[in-house]
Amino acid sequence: MGFAAATERSGSESALDRRVLIIDDDRDFAEAMADALNLHGFSVAFAQSADTALPAVEKFRPAALLVDARLGQTSGLDLIPEIKERLPDAICVIVTAYPDIDSAIGALRIQADDYLQKPVQPEEVSKVLDYYLQRAEAVNGKERTEIPGGVNLGSPRDNSFGRLLVHRFSHLFSDPATPSTHRGPIPRRVLPGFFAAVDMMLGAERVEKNQQKCRDAIVELGQRESLSGAKAWNAFYADERASDIALESEMLMAAHFKDFDRRAKWLTSVIHNSGPTASVSTDEQSASWPPTEKAVMMMLSAIFSDLRTATSDERTRRRIAQKFGERETQLFAEVANEAQRRSGVN
Repeated sequence: MGFAAATERSGSESALDRRVLIIDDDRDFAEAMADALNLHGFSVAFAQSADTALPAVEKFRPAALLVDARLGQTSGLDLIPEIKERLPDAICVIVTAYPDIDSAIGALRIQADDYLQKPVQPEEVSKVLDYYLQRAEAVNGKERTEIPGGVNLGSPRDNSFGRLLVHRFSHLFSDPATPSTHRGPIPRRVLPGFFAAVDMMLGAERVEKNQQKCRDAIVELGQRESLSGAKAWNAFYADERASDIALESEMLMAAHFKDFDRRAKWLTSVIHNSGPTASVSTDEQSASWPPTEKAVMMMLSAIFSDLRTATSDERTRRRIAQKFGERETQLFAEVANEAQRRSGVN
């Protein structure tokens, strides 16, 4: 049977907003996951093939979907754009028993909301679905939460995800107030190019999702700890959720550096081309612009500092390898180490 609906929770209005469609050719997995998610308050149906998936979407109109990356000879990833055409607000989570960095990046770029590796526990799936569904309600105006006072997330340089990444290399910024012999090697004018490069490497959809995750985290921290301003940001930088977002982003960025020389030249070019023009540059900018290739490598090395630490720790490395594979984990380590080597900073 291609499409089967699990029993809905009667008399519960929330069940209507918690409909989940599982698209997976492994019937045992689909049925076990459906039974477990029902216990967590979800109303679940499943489709076992790409051919039955879209009719099931039309019939069941789910709020969220779990989609196997491989459906026989068909890629489950190919279904996501068609699902999004029919249900633009539906949450799409990819699950796979064959993780690799290419499929992970592919999933993130086709508007998939998340990417989970089998075997995956129903409790984890439930938490992931709850997170995205609750966030969708907030975005739709049902549960809007204001940013704590003093924390401005509006401008590109003040965005939470951007600030999280920039925090990794902000100590390298050139400060005009210090003598030129003691200034950092990176002018702040690298930021437009840096943000453009991040958008291209991660994809605009993933950047926006990380943006929202970071905003959610800093809002929660601000409310729980009654923090604002610099104290709220410092708590955010130290938060485990922020560290996880930064590390995953570093891994996805590092995957683009398989050909390190070519990608390093590309990054330098994007930064240079997005920088100030001669007609508007200040004395400080002209003295440090354009940044040298070594300066860009110092910035890149600082960005990959978490990745370098993670791949050097055996326990953390094993967790990364479980999700992305040993070959990709080795690539991450090599890229992080090469950036450090080229920066000349030990």
